[in-house]
Amino acid sequence: MKYLTINRRGSKVTYRSSMAECVDADRERVGSDDSDREPNVTIDEIRSLLVDAPEIKHNEDGLSLRNAHINFYTDAETVTIDHEIDGVDLTIRAEPQSYTWDYGDGSAPRTTTMPGEQATEFDVETATSHVYEQTGTYDVQLTTTYAGSYSLDGGRTWTSVPGDIDLESDPVEADIWRVETRNVSDDCATNPRSWGCGSVYQNEESASGR
Repeated sequence: MKYLTINRRGSKVTYRSSMAECVDADRERVGSDDSDREPNVTIDEIRSLLVDAPEIKHNEDGLSLRNAHINFYTDAETVTIDHEIDGVDLTIRAEPQSYTWDYGDGSAPRTTTMPGEQATEFDVETATSHVYEQTGTYDVQLTTTYAGSYSLDGGRTWTSVPGDIDLESDPVEADIWRVETRNVSDDCATNPRSWGCGSVYQNEESASGR
């Protein structure tokens, strides 16, 4: 406790004051503890920590028939990484927000908010399936958009980081075939070389002798 002595018209008045102690305490607290500093977290910083784009998956090994639904989906998940920025320990988070599919046949890209899932049957429409009208081989591409945030308290509260992160997956091929129906005299057990025995898929090239 500090004392301040003032002479007032020949009399001495003494006041007690804790001001000096408070100032010294605040100065000590600010100078010795920088845990409250906000780190400069940018969306580019978060992007640099994301190594792999999600993988494109599909049913039937990418084989399908024209005018039938072929299903694509991905395995994108929320990514959390412990990191240090500006000398501050924090947790970085990147959350998938949307998925933009380009099916490679000239149709308009499709954006969904769900990654899709494996179909249980052939030719079933899903949120991420596609119908090809012509046979051929098509490159399917996926862009996953992430939102970034960070936490200074181990994930209890999060601060959003402005901007988006777009990650492009490695493309996969969709191999689209056509099917024909004919009446035949032999079954495949009797004559394995009979028409229709073997692969149930046929594209335009195989029909002409591929």
